[in-house]
Amino acid sequence: MLEMFLEMLVIVIFIMISSWIIYNAVLFFIGLSSKLGEKQVRLSEEVINEPKVSIIIPVKNGEKVLPRLMDSLLKINYPPEKMEIILIEDGSIDKSYELCLSYAEKHPDLIKVIHLDVSKGKPDALAHATKHACGDVLAIFDVDSVIKLDTVRRAVKYLGSFDIAAVQGRTTSINADYNLLTRLIFIEELWYSIVLEGRRVVGLFVPLTGSCMFIKREYLEKVGGWNPDSLVEDMELSIRFLSKGFKILYAYDIETQQEAPSSLRDFYKQRKRWYREFIETLVNAVKHFKN
Repeated sequence: MLEMFLEMLVIVIFIMISSWIIYNAVLFFIGLSSKLGEKQVRLSEEVINEPKVSIIIPVKNGEKVLPRLMDSLLKINYPPEKMEIILIEDGSIDKSYELCLSYAEKHPDLIKVIHLDVSKGKPDALAHATKHACGDVLAIFDVDSVIKLDTVRRAVKYLGSFDIAAVQGRTTSINADYNLLTRLIFIEELWYSIVLEGRRVVGLFVPLTGSCMFIKREYLEKVGGWNPDSLVEDMELSIRFLSKGFKILYAYDIETQQEAPSSLRDFYKQRKRWYREFIETLVNAVKHFKN
């Protein structure tokens, strides 16, 4: 009896894994076909009736990478009068806060700095920053990101052209050539981005991924804003959008770069946190699976 049960268990597991591989393989080839047959959207240099954008950067112990991010942000192709940069300094133990203040002093009309004495996680930091934001669109980036010149303008173009709640852009490793691990992560990111493109093509659910995401403020407010108690704010918000019938658009041509873990220890810690948080969020969202 036990032997029969184990055989059935092995068969079920094999079928589940095989189905998952085939499912993602189909989405990959759909996404690949889409990208091979599509040209990048060309945008006019002229900016007309574009909304105010609040760019929110949670900063925690980002002293080494913040200058690189700010150098790219200060060069982006978007009207300064329609943009604000909010640096939400989240209880850093390095000199991140002082560095944030130095940028605000140089660009007082563009940059706001919010300081939190105690870090309660990224969702809490985003909730605080949103209270001080003036934009109709919230653009969220990680502190280790590097932003391309047309990233914000392209996202706003999509938000204005479709009835959607948010746009999720593509993220790639800036340190892909550092070692074997970062090369493998780069390949994984490329594979995942094409799978997401496949999901977009066939109209499946597209999740937010934590960085390079652009959210219409009105839709965020309709679902109750950020959940400070969530462990994974991107997936949790995505599922609440899903529950209300709000759509997230994946835009392959909106790209930012960021640091990939370069050691097995950092990689393990990152993935352990991701998978634990995803599982906890999905368990709480079982009622939305039918959608």
